[in-house]
Amino acid sequence: MAPEKVLDKIRKLLALGDISKSKTTAAEAEQAMAAAYRIAALHNIDIENLDGGVGIDFTDVVVKETGLRPVEFPFVGRILNEFFFVTVWESVSADDGNQNRRFYQCRIFGTKENVEVATYIYQYLSRSFRSLWNGFSKEWKEAFKVQEKIGFSLGVPAFSKSYEKSFYAGIMHGIVERLRVEKGGVNQENALMVIDNKHREAFQDQHPDTKTYNALAKQKINHMAFQAGFVDSEKINIRKAVGGGNQGQLRG
Repeated sequence: MAPEKVLDKIRKLLALGDISKSKTTAAEAEQAMAAAYRIAALHNIDIENLDGGVGIDFTDVVVKETGLRPVEFPFVGRILNEFFFVTVWESVSADDGNQNRRFYQCRIFGTKENVEVATYIYQYLSRSFRSLWNGFSKEWKEAFKVQEKIGFSLGVPAFSKSYEKSFYAGIMHGIVERLRVEKGGVNQENALMVIDNKHREAFQDQHPDTKTYNALAKQKINHMAFQAGFVDSEKINIRKAVGGGNQGQLRG
């Protein structure tokens, strides 16, 4: 929960923003309201539910169901978990006809509004991760062929599909670095509705034994692939993707 002094600060700014009850000018009121929403976003507080109010409804949506766990899923999930006010997780079930076969469900838990936006971002990031990996792996294979053809080492190791996770880890770190820098400045037009971490409490209540992602747990990193992914992360622009999508204005 947010500290009481933060809540008090938001209440005072909201009061200043109400011209009918304060002596502020229209410009001062606008500045006060903007500051209130900025502080609320930084502390993940739902202004509409500042003092309790009505209950919050949560939803749990399956964004992908597959027999093969998507390699990029934990990396995309880590980004969404940290920055987009949802909990990303997966459920695994066995095939009734074949106990050795597994089905993976990639799921997003949160408020309806936040899940809708996070689902769009999940799809955009998943496509981007795979597209960048396909481009990088093609360049890697071509460079290795050139190396073999000239009979002189250029320092390019033989290509391995196992490097995909390292590449995705690099993309994830690049995006996380940028988003952490941007977190201090909130753009209301592209801000999500925030709910003071109540979605995490609700998720734990409904799924007490489920753990969310640590994408780098017990993972060996290929530094060449990681660095390439980190550099390629600059090609991903989440704000532009959301603004150009069909999601309409996101709620702040």
